[in-house]
Amino acid sequence: MKARFLPLLLLPLASSLAFAATAGADETTTAQSPPAAENELTLEQVIAKNLEARGGREALKAVQSVRMTGTLRSPVGGFEGPLTVELKRPKKMHFELDIQGTKVINAYDGETGWYVMPMMTGSDAPQKMAEDQLKQAIDQADFDGPLVDWREKGLEVELLGKDELEGTPVYKIRVTDAAGDSRTLYLDAEYFLELREDSVLTAQGNEINVTTVLGDYKEVGDLMMAHSIEQHFNGNHVSTVTFEHIELNPEIPDEHFAMPAVEEKPVEDPDPTPEPQG
Repeated sequence: MKARFLPLLLLPLASSLAFAATAGADETTTAQSPPAAENELTLEQVIAKNLEARGGREALKAVQSVRMTGTLRSPVGGFEGPLTVELKRPKKMHFELDIQGTKVINAYDGETGWYVMPMMTGSDAPQKMAEDQLKQAIDQADFDGPLVDWREKGLEVELLGKDELEGTPVYKIRVTDAAGDSRTLYLDAEYFLELREDSVLTAQGNEINVTTVLGDYKEVGDLMMAHSIEQHFNGNHVSTVTFEHIELNPEIPDEHFAMPAVEEKPVEDPDPTPEPQG
C-alpha cells in the first residue's frame, strides 16, 4: 500500500486548527533548486520506481483493507490522543481520534461523507460534509494514491524535474485534478519513496498551505509504509502522527463506514393542559 493517503488524514482537524495556523508567517522550509540539468528519468520511469519502492503493483492491489493505529500530537492546544485510520476498497475511509475523551470522526462510505466533531458543532450527532470537505474525503479514500492509474482517474501528472529537499535529491511531481487543484509530491531520488507533499486546502473559507512530511518508513507485509507524519499549516507545525501498528486486510464491515441514522427526539409539550373532568 502506498503512503500517499497518509498526508490527508489529519484534515478533519483543519477547521479547528485553521485560525491558529494562519496566525503566523509562512516558515516552511522550501526546496532549493540546483543548477538546471536534464532529467535523469522520465515521468513514467519515476512513477514505476515509486510503485516498486512501495512493494509493487501486485502487492498493493492484494491489500483490500488497512487499519492504522497510533497517536496524534499537536502543539496547537498542546493535546495528544489515540487515533485509528481505516481504509477499504473501493473508496471507503474512517478516521477516529480521541481528544480528552471526545471522539472526532471523519468518514466516507463511497457515496456519503460525514463527520462527528463536537468541539465545532456542539453535538455528537453525525453531520454531512460540505462540498469542500467531501472533496478531501474522496481524495483520502483513494486507496492507491494519485500516481497509480492516474490517467484513468482523470488526473494530469507532470514531472517538474530534480530538486533538493533539505540536502536530499528529490524528483518533484505535480498532480492536478479535474477541478484544477494541484499538489506537489517530492520523491527521494535514490529510494523513490515520498518524502513530502505540498497542497492547499480550504477550511472555514480560508485557504491554507499544507506541507506534509513523511518518514520512518517500515516494511508492513510486502509493502513499505510511512509510520511518521508531520503537518504544517502556512509554515506552522500543527501535528505529528506516529503509527505504532499497521494491519493489512483486517475484516471491516461496510456498515462501519456508513453514516449512522440520526434519531429524531419526540417533541414534548412543556405544559400539557389536563383534560376537563366530567
